[in-house]
Amino acid sequence: CLYMHNKIPDKESYQKVENGPFAGLYLDSNYYEKYNKGLSDLDIIKERSSDNDPVLINSRMGWMHLYIDRPSAAYCAALYSLEEETFRSYYEQNPDKIPKYIYVSFAHRYYLTSRDEARKQARLFQSLFDCTVEELSMGFLLTVDGCRFALPES
Repeated sequence: CLYMHNKIPDKESYQKVENGPFAGLYLDSNYYEKYNKGLSDLDIIKERSSDNDPVLINSRMGWMHLYIDRPSAAYCAALYSLEEETFRSYYEQNPDKIPKYIYVSFAHRYYLTSRDEARKQARLFQSLFDCTVEELSMGFLLTVDGCRFALPES
């Protein structure tokens, strides 16, 4: 039973999830649709990437990290604050974590970030990396070709 906002929802108004980390759970139709679109976006990354490609997922939806099953390129699991200097410093110290793909999600839990806000976040990553940007169903996918900053010599 799901209990939210002082009410117990009618199970009949929910749909059972068949795939991904939420398999077996029931979601309202709005979130069910967002969840499945998010899975589709992540499937694109899984198809294009190899098992060892670092992926940065800019979302507060932790299940995305579980589903992608690729090395994380993020300095922490929940990227609440996006500061260019923090990322630059992290990648200078951990060049093996430089992402091959970056996914900037519109979805954050039960609400949506505007495309404009997500676009601003994608621009931050574009300031750090040479990359191409595609708009998918629930976010922007950046394919990284290289850094825009010098890495320390090892």
